[in-house]
Amino acid sequence: MQTPDDQNSGFSLSTVPLSWLVVGLGVLVLSCVTVTLVSAVVIFMARTDRRASPSLPPPLTPLPTAVATTITAPAATVTLAAAAPDGLVTAVRLAAAPAIDGSLVEWGQIPSFTARYIVEQEASWNGTMDVESFWRVGWDDQHLYLAVAVTDDVHVQTREPRLAYLGDSLELQFDTNLQANEGPGVNGDDYQYIISPGNFADRPPGAFRFRGDAQGVMNDFIGSGARVAAMETAAGYDVEIAIPWSDLGLQAAAGLVLGAAFSINDLDTPGTAVQELMLSHIPSRKWLDPGSWGALELEP
Repeated sequence: MQTPDDQNSGFSLSTVPLSWLVVGLGVLVLSCVTVTLVSAVVIFMARTDRRASPSLPPPLTPLPTAVATTITAPAATVTLAAAAPDGLVTAVRLAAAPAIDGSLVEWGQIPSFTARYIVEQEASWNGTMDVESFWRVGWDDQHLYLAVAVTDDVHVQTREPRLAYLGDSLELQFDTNLQANEGPGVNGDDYQYIISPGNFADRPPGAFRFRGDAQGVMNDFIGSGARVAAMETAAGYDVEIAIPWSDLGLQAAAGLVLGAAFSINDLDTPGTAVQELMLSHIPSRKWLDPGSWGALELEP
């Protein structure tokens, strides 16, 4: 048996008026159309926005900064007869004896070496290296020859050749019998020459010879036949020297090897006489120690 409530809860389209159905269907259709139009508008605006504001490309990776490279051209060099580590220097055999007149024109084809090692200095030296020397050595049967081109901005020489080391000058040391060395001291086969360029005014160039003795002392050895000529130059001075082999008690021969040290003294204080600075071709050079000198070989 049905109750009134059961009857009221039942629903059937047949009980809905036709006009309501028409209205409901129209609302549904209108809602679908509205949703479609709204969706279309949103899609259109999104596409338009993307075209108006295109996305930016990723930032470029910065290129490495170019670094300027300076290429330095090699400096011009002077051909040097490179001394061996032990200070070995070669004397060139000369076809003709040079004129000992202070001009070095005849020596142009012979390689040079330098005396650049500080071996003695006084407190008065101010540390300015303003002297340079280029040495060339030759020989023949009669003489040992030297040509030295010196660059020096101040020339000071006030003494005679024996004491010329107390000013701008050259020093030569020779050990004529290397096999006879028994210790660090000099003996009778060791010689030293002080070479003065003079002062290019009232003091002429000259040479003075010393010889060692059995007590290890260098003594005056009068009577040298060495000849010296010097010429003042715009840069300093040039010196030529000829030493007879008889001065050293030797007979020259190709392949002969002597102990030798080639040095230059420099003084830059006018009116004084002091051995302010000495440079040698070998860094170990000591005055009375032939074992610290270099060597000189006569080229065949």
